[in-house]
Amino acid sequence: MKQKAILILVSGIGLALMLGLVIGMALARGEASTASDTAPTVVSYQGEVLVDDEPYTGTGYFKFAVVNAAGSSTYWSNDGTSTTGDEPDTAEELSVEDGLFAVLLGNQAAPYNMPPITASVFADKGRRLHVWFDADGVAPFTDLGLTVVAAVPYALNAETLDGRDGSYYDQHYDHVIVVAKSGGDYATVGAALASITDNSAASRYLVWVGPGTYNETVTMKEYVDIEGAGELLTTISYAGSHSTNTGTVVGADNAELRFLTVLNTGGDRMAIAIYNSYNSPRLTHVTASASGALSNTYGVFNSFSSSAMVNVSASASGGDSNYGVFNTTSAPTMTNVTASASGGIVTYGVFNTSRLLCFERLQVAWNSSLLNENTPRSC
Repeated sequence: MKQKAILILVSGIGLALMLGLVIGMALARGEASTASDTAPTVVSYQGEVLVDDEPYTGTGYFKFAVVNAAGSSTYWSNDGTSTTGDEPDTAEELSVEDGLFAVLLGNQAAPYNMPPITASVFADKGRRLHVWFDADGVAPFTDLGLTVVAAVPYALNAETLDGRDGSYYDQHYDHVIVVAKSGGDYATVGAALASITDNSAASRYLVWVGPGTYNETVTMKEYVDIEGAGELLTTISYAGSHSTNTGTVVGADNAELRFLTVLNTGGDRMAIAIYNSYNSPRLTHVTASASGALSNTYGVFNSFSSSAMVNVSASASGGDSNYGVFNTTSAPTMTNVTASASGGIVTYGVFNTSRLLCFERLQVAWNSSLLNENTPRSC
């Protein structure tokens, strides 16, 4: 005949857990090593079992389920089999001394192998813990009833607010997108720009780029400014190109590029750091440097552009023809601009030409290394 068993909480699931969560979490990371370092996945629970009104000593078999107040819905059970508040299929074997036992609910380590307790288990304040006990593990188990769950297990939801994960609130300022090597909204400038689809005169954006070197080509968008953490901190870099219709950064109208460095490291026929063609971005506190092309290098290449360049340093080196700032059929406003070029056969800090036809003639001259003057030409 089965003995009569009752459950007495040692100090309630609240006070016990205040100590248990501190000790239990440390145990969970050792004994239940699958627990994450973000939100805990175990809850420490302890109580006292009396059999025939006497404290029980020996091996005890327990089943646990976290249910709603009515006991009709299960949110967690020790073996994952309970769904409607019913008794789980398998029991946990625990040591009981003078009626006292303790367990880490959600302990994933052998021999317990329980499912972890996630924040959603205690997403509602009306949760109850349902416990079953037997001294020998042979059915039927004694139903020890439902226990009110006190405040501490709800700390599992510390990373949530109003039921939403904390990451939901990681948004920063409206229309500001952060690019960073880690911890940003995106890891590349290109991905950040691709995420913007409603940019307009009435919906302007800022893409802020954190410290580091970003190896990519970037095509700017209208009404989207790109700002770095400083010319010594943020760099956008890429290798050369085969033609003069692209660069590491390609400009756009109604947009500004500021407080960063743009590099083109060459290795192909052309090397262009910043390329503006039929667009006029504003360049402010920008360092643009190109080097190592097999033919021509350009720090800033302006074609049919009226860019405003303020506090810009542009340099080119290592090609047959090198131009710090190259202006063709363009009228940029250049304020506090430092332009330099070195090496090669043709070298200009700033080169100006007026009309497209003359540009085509001069391009032939460059390729044959015959150009040795810097005068605008009329056709």
